[in-house]
Amino acid sequence: MMSGRLWVRMSPRKHRAKPEKHDVAGDNGRDELGRWKPGQSGNPAGRPPGLSLRSLIVDRLEECPEGLQDGRSLAEELVVRLVADAIKHDGQSRKILIEMLEGRPRQSVAVDTRPIVPIIDNIPRHEQYLDQAAAAIAEAERIAKKRAERDE
Repeated sequence: MMSGRLWVRMSPRKHRAKPEKHDVAGDNGRDELGRWKPGQSGNPAGRPPGLSLRSLIVDRLEECPEGLQDGRSLAEELVVRLVADAIKHDGQSRKILIEMLEGRPRQSVAVDTRPIVPIIDNIPRHEQYLDQAAAAIAEAERIAKKRAERDE
């Protein structure tokens, strides 16, 4: 009798060629397989730690360049233009303002975890199917045995 497992034969994995060993005579921050050593960086001149994009944007918006009315900062000018666009019926500007003032609307998803057909109600029917399957397997084994005896 077969177990309830399904066996699938997978093709063998294709092995990648191992990377060539690098010359470690020079200190380039890598190990003999070319991987970065712990604590080494591939971009040593990158953005300094603690300097986030948000802080860069805030710093830029706080600037008060010449040419803006009443010495406004860029942030104040941005708000003035956003409100003006919203008044002119710009839908995207209105959406941005509402989300800034009220927050984004919550999206809820209703999930029904009950089974479609209660399992307990189907136990007798499942037992009937199992009995039929067992009888079919027994009949198939009986027929196979008869054929084996006949072929001998």
